[in-house]
Order: sequence, then C-alpha cells, then structure tokens
Amino acid sequence: MKNQIILRTALAILGSLWMTGCSELSSAKPGAIIQSPPNGTSIEPNAQVSVQILATDNAGVVRVELWVNGALVAIENSPIASGQTNFPVVIRWTPKASGPHLIEARAYNKNGDVNAPSAISVQVKESIAIATATVGAPAPA
Repeated sequence: MKNQIILRTALAILGSLWMTGCSELSSAKPGAIIQSPPNGTSIEPNAQVSVQILATDNAGVVRVELWVNGALVAIENSPIASGQTNFPVVIRWTPKASGPHLIEARAYNKNGDVNAPSAISVQVKESIAIATATVGAPAPA
C-alpha cells in the first residue's frame, strides 16, 4: 500500500513536470540570428549588403523582417504557409547615409509570436569626393 502511494505521487510529479515542460516549449518564441555581415563591419557607401539571417522555431517560421535604424526595410515570407523550422534568408540592403547603422532581424512563427530582435551594428564609411583638374591649353590673350 505504501509503495502504491509513493508510485502514484511520483507519477503525479513527473506528469506535472512533463506538462509544464510541454507548455513552455509550445509557447517558446522563434529565434533569429544575423549570420552576415559580422557585427562592426565597415561598409562602402551605396554598396549593396547581403544580410544573411537564420530564423528557427519548432512551430514554424512564417516571416522574417529586416529593420535598419528602427525602420522596416524588407519582409521575407516563407514559401511554406505553415512555416519552416529552419528558415534561412538573404535580404539585400543598400545604405544611403554614412555613419553607424543598427540592423535588426525579427522572426515570426505561425502562432504570431515574434523574437526579441537580433541586432548588429555596421559602419558605413564616409564618401570621399575626389577633386579633378583639367589641363588644357592656355586661354588666348
């Protein structure tokens, strides 16, 4: 009798832990990692940058967004309506202004959950104006 009580108690505890773990897994938010360019990269002005993002989620990633300096720049939707557990994307961005830029990636799963943004900072170099001189014949006198 005492062994049955211990067994039932142990099963109840294990069942409770399993249910808690399963509910936490199902409410987990997707993840997004900016794989390229590396944080701190210097970029030439007006040069196209390929931002490589890997978004993951057990429920399925349906959308990845690229944000630069707090503004939405591009959206990439999964070709699979129910989402993908691993969704690699490459989004091209061309910086127009020199200086530091904060690049963020956000991933959404099919439940509408979004990750805390993954972010890197890049530095767009100053554009240098090159003065040109023309050499010609002297002006007639």
